[in-house]
Amino acid sequence: MPMLDLSGGWNYVPLALLVIGGASWVAKQFISQDSPKARRPLSPPSFPVEAGDRVFLAEDMTKARMESLTKGMTSSQAERVLSAYVGKWMRFEGLVHDIKAADDQSMMIFFAKDNLERGYDYSAFSPIFDRKTWEDRLSTIHKGDRVRGIGRIEQSFGGALGLRQCELI
Repeated sequence: MPMLDLSGGWNYVPLALLVIGGASWVAKQFISQDSPKARRPLSPPSFPVEAGDRVFLAEDMTKARMESLTKGMTSSQAERVLSAYVGKWMRFEGLVHDIKAADDQSMMIFFAKDNLERGYDYSAFSPIFDRKTWEDRLSTIHKGDRVRGIGRIEQSFGGALGLRQCELI
């Protein structure tokens, strides 16, 4: 087998390849941050917390954080991302715009936008409460009152979450 003479400039080829590969990786990191595909988490970003038989999302998983996870996605893409949270419990808080009976068995709270006069926040989830258990307490809440509660994420539809079995804290 003939001996190759790789002296001189050939010693720098591996270094050049490493620099090119590193620069490509850095460029890809900056470019991919702007694409909607990069915003889609591969797994839930926060670890759930168990409390008895209920598995709660971490404190930092708020309505705003959930909305940011699906920003710029189609409803179908958002459903896939949010489906990882179905069955878990979530804390919620907001200013009340309205409380209505959804049907004979349930009542819903509609949260206000940043300004109460502008109506309620259509993009937000509306927690659903058992009417028999919570009607008396919900009827004492006024428009503009701040409420806090917990609810079980039952379904994801079009990038919004359906909270059921809700309780006020």
